[in-house]
Formats: sequence, C-alpha cells, structure tokens
Amino acid sequence: MDYVKKILEKNLIEKENLLIPEIFFENDSLKELNRVLSTKNINSLASFFKNSSEKNLNIPFFKDIEKELKIKRVLKSEDLELIKNISEVGVCDSNTFFKMLGILNHISFLFDTIEEKKYPEVVKSTLMLWSYQMVYEMISTIFSGYVYDYASSDKIKNKSFLKNFKDNKHPPLGTLLLFLKKNKIISNRNYFFENIKRNGIAHGNIYFDPYKNIFISSIGKELNYLDFMKDLKYSYEILMEFILLVNGNSYNLREDMLLGFKALANNLVGLSRVSIARDAYVDFISDLEKN
Repeated sequence: MDYVKKILEKNLIEKENLLIPEIFFENDSLKELNRVLSTKNINSLASFFKNSSEKNLNIPFFKDIEKELKIKRVLKSEDLELIKNISEVGVCDSNTFFKMLGILNHISFLFDTIEEKKYPEVVKSTLMLWSYQMVYEMISTIFSGYVYDYASSDKIKNKSFLKNFKDNKHPPLGTLLLFLKKNKIISNRNYFFENIKRNGIAHGNIYFDPYKNIFISSIGKELNYLDFMKDLKYSYEILMEFILLVNGNSYNLREDMLLGFKALANNLVGLSRVSIARDAYVDFISDLEKN
C-alpha cells in the first residue's frame, strides 16, 4: 500500500484540489518510508527521518530543478528588483510548491524531449507556445501568492483586491500590475509585465507560419521564432531566479526538507514515550489501510 500517497491525498488533494505527478513517488526513499509506515512502529518512523540524507532523498524531480537552478542567468536589473521586492512583501502559501510540481516537471521533460528529438517546426512551435503560457502562469501564480499575504495584512487590507483570490484563483495580470505599482512594490518598467504575448497565446490570437518561420498575431504583428524562444527562455529564468531567491539563494531544494526531517524525528521520539500517542499513531495507519 502507498501510505505516503494516501497521506498527501487526504491533506492536499481533498482539501486543496491538488494533484501530484506520479514521478514524485517513484524513488527508493519514499518506498522505504512506505515500508516503515506499514510497521506501525513510531520509533521506526523517527529513525527513518533521523537518518535521512540527500543521498536517500533521491527524488529525480528535485535533482532536475536543482540542476536548472545552477545554470547561470543574466537578468535585467529591473526584473531582479521585481523578484526581490515581491519575495519580501509576504510569505507564499506552502502548497504553492505542490501546485507547481506537475507543471514544472512537465515543462522540464518537454524541453529535454524537444532537444533530443527532431520535430517538425509547426509541432515544436505549438509546444513552445504552450510552455510559454504555463511558465507565465506559474510566475503569475507565485507572485500573486506573495502579494496576497501583503494585501491581507492589517496595514493594507485591500478587500476589493482580495476578492480576486476566491476559489483558488489569482488576480488578472493587469489587476496585479496596478496593485504592485500603487503600493510601490515595482517600478514602472520591467520585462515580465511589459511582455503581452501571454494574452495573445491564451486567447488563441497568435499562430506560427512555418513558411516564414515566424509567429503572427491577429493584429498582424510578427515575431521571429528565435526571438520568441529567447523570450520563453528569459521567462523561465525569471521563474528559476525567484525559486532560488526564496530558497535562500541555495541550489539545494532538499536541505530544508532534511532539517525538517531531523526536527520531526526529535518530536516523534518524544511522542513514542507516551502510550496515547503510540496508540493514536497505530490507529492513524490503520485508518489509512481501511480507506
């Protein structure tokens, strides 16, 4: 039985309507955790977390993203300012990372596949249009998460702006931009909000002409394929730079997890000395098996 998946389903899928990509579960460390959970022994669970290391926390997804974070990026100063300012205005919902898991994994896989295989330009261009849209939406979702924390603070309490966050949604880009400018979180110019191709893609107002090797918008504006690819790469670099910054400028995504594991191990050791806690743990695992 996959206990880890069951626990995540109860806490993320049911409560937050989130789905986690299967690749997240395909690693030896989580298989070992499932085995430990099946013993219903709280001391064994404490020992698992205490002895966890980067080596046995060998989740392919984390390794792929860590590799991306290490790539040198050159961003415009105004975009670096944007990233810094937004990261400082609040704390993002911890579930945001899980919301990104599937899309980040998919885009990373897509980029690698396109490089390895030769697709017709019209197929490749369509995949790139989709990737651009997804990267842009991820950045917008993360930025909105940080801004929500700021907008809901006692100092600001902007109720009309907060209405945009109902039902797990986030504000339209124009609304988000106006709020950021009004509260002097960003300067008047930056690449991310000046780039309007996202709307053209989302509304189907842009297409690829394979004969000219260009993208054409519904209003007749042309964009060279290579220039579009540069824009996509730059948007992806903004996303990676933001993840790096909020991870304390560390390339290691697993370090904080390991620190959390050690603290959890100490708590579990303390609980193992209390008979009520031991019984509650056994009941918890038993309930997972029944459901």
